[in-house]
Amino acid sequence: MFQLDNLIETKGFKMSSTKKEIITEVESIRELIKNDDLMNCAKLVGKIDARLELLLEKIAGYGISEGRKEGINKAREARTAKTKEKVQNAINLLRIEGKEITAYQVAKVADISFNTAKKYLESINQKAPAV
Repeated sequence: MFQLDNLIETKGFKMSSTKKEIITEVESIRELIKNDDLMNCAKLVGKIDARLELLLEKIAGYGISEGRKEGINKAREARTAKTKEKVQNAINLLRIEGKEITAYQVAKVADISFNTAKKYLESINQKAPAV
């Protein structure tokens, strides 16, 4: 429960009745397991699972409106397009200079990380027609 407590507190939630009920039900499960009442235990686990799912959905979507999600997606798309352009320009420059096109060289010329260059080179190489 410690991790659930931390997750809820970091997202600004206070101790809710749902969380209190879940804790009570978890304690009930422990008692049922001790008493070897597995049939009732399974029912209670299903009930808790559904409540946890609802609680986690609330936490996951907390504070992010649809408009903000759209803005985040547009910003990501713009960064991706800019990076692709940098990679393509670096590849063109390396071809003009007659140098080998490697992830390291592309990263150096485009001023991006090696892993980013590698990722975009793989996608470009898959799209490139065989010569």
